[in-house]
Parts: sequence; structure tokens; C-alpha cells
Amino acid sequence: ESLYEDAFPIMNDIRDKPFEISRFAQFLDDQEKAILQDEGVMITIKGKSRVYVPRVLRDELLRRFHEHPDIGQHWGYAKLADKFCLIFHWPKMAKDMQRVWQDCEVCWRTKHQPSNLVQTNIHSIPRPGEVWETLNADYIQLEDKLHVLVIIDEYSRFAYTAITKKQDQQFTLVQLMKCFSTFGYPRTLRTDGGASFIGNKVEKYLQTMHIKHYISSPHNHKSNAFVERFNRTIRESLRAQTELTPIETVYALTYAYNRTKHMSTGYPPSYFVLNTADRVLNDIPIHGITSD
Repeated sequence: ESLYEDAFPIMNDIRDKPFEISRFAQFLDDQEKAILQDEGVMITIKGKSRVYVPRVLRDELLRRFHEHPDIGQHWGYAKLADKFCLIFHWPKMAKDMQRVWQDCEVCWRTKHQPSNLVQTNIHSIPRPGEVWETLNADYIQLEDKLHVLVIIDEYSRFAYTAITKKQDQQFTLVQLMKCFSTFGYPRTLRTDGGASFIGNKVEKYLQTMHIKHYISSPHNHKSNAFVERFNRTIRESLRAQTELTPIETVYALTYAYNRTKHMSTGYPPSYFVLNTADRVLNDIPIHGITSD
């Protein structure tokens, strides 16, 4: 690995920059240079610019992309392939992505295998007609008495998270106000009716903002399935990202999750809600630059 430090700098912290694309060209072999005709590593695929990855760098690039907490989060091919292919290219790369990512020891050790998972039936819940119309909210407890408030938009699957040592009505109220004032006011908020969500202050705020509060049955997990699935993802990330603190893990996951394709929509959640670049990957603003 030390032979390729120019392309893959030593990471003293797990969230350091995982690769230096500007250095990739020096690792092209003679055959690759002949094919690229001295154009460096930038190529055009179907009208889009991509980075050609030299053969000797491919496996390490795939590993670093997959493992980085702000980028890959140890997700698999189905979730990461589109994100990776928006930046990089080489012939028959799909086979390499599947091979490297499926062989990840951390994933095998920390994640539930599909055969052991119980599928949550959410077909009875009609999908909202627009972004930020219906939100799910719930708390998940971390270690060291930390709690995470998770709010999920049912349409886009966009996630908002906030961490606290004190799960109470006041914290919930402040975070709902922060979330709604930043992203907009929903029509409906679904919760499990926990004490933090049904206090007088929270209920009064929701009524004042004309937000309908739908409380699901304690035994009906279908109605709050979106946030419960995200909570499961948090637990998987906590097991995989052992070099980060729980707080760092949750916020890194939230960032990567919102900027990675969701299997139910085919788009990253941020596509629907934000117009900001993914600075970790040096992306461009999602909806482009508008002019007067």
C-alpha cells in the first residue's frame, strides 16, 4: 500500500480524505496510456466526464470508498454502485465492485444476513404525494445514555438526526422547530406516542403550525416502519465504524445516507430536499447552477 501513497494518502483519522484523484495518472501502465492517448485520467462516457482508474489502484479505491463513513458506510453494490459510477470508470467494473464489497470482513461480521431478516410490510401505508408531506419520528438509544432523535420524510426518505443525553419534551420541541424551520413544515407527523412527543408543549406547537399528529399503535410497527429501518441502519453502522465515537458515527451515517441512492426511490434523499454539493466527493450542486 505504501507504493501507492500518492493516490491513497495515509489516513491518521478514519474520516481523512481517502484518495487523491489528481495523482491517479502517474499509475497508468503503458497500455492504459496508449488507450487514453495522453488525456490523463479524465474520460467521457455517454457524454459525462468520468475518472479512469488505473488497474493497480482499483481494489484499494473500492475498499476505501466502501469503508469511508462519509461516503460508503459499508453499504453493498445495490446501494453504492450508482454513486461510484458517477465518478469513476473502467471496463467491467461491476464485477470488481461486487467482488470487493461482498468480501468485506466488517460487513460479514457486523450485518444481519438477508435470510435472517424479517421483512416489514409497509404496503398498507400509502406513499405521500409530495416531498416533506409526511414525516416519521422516533428515538433510538445509543450507549452511554445517549439518545438519537430520528426524523424521516416518507416520500424522499431524507433523514434528520439530533443527539441528546436527555430525551424529553423540551429537546424534542426545539429539534422539531429547528428541523421544520430549516426544511419546511409537514402536513403530518407520525410517532409512536412516546412521552417526548405527546407533551403539552409539543402538541401545542404542532397544532399552531397546523401539523396533524398521527400516533401509531405500540404493536403496529408498520406505521412507523421508515424510521425503524433507519434505526436498524444506525445500529449496523455503530458495529462497523468502531474507530468513531457513537456521535461521530450517527452524523457521518446521516450525511452519507442522505447522499446515497435509496433503493425505494432510485435517488439519493438529498436530491429531493437539498441543493448542495457533496463536498466529500467534490460533486456539483444537484440541480445545477441557475442563471438570471
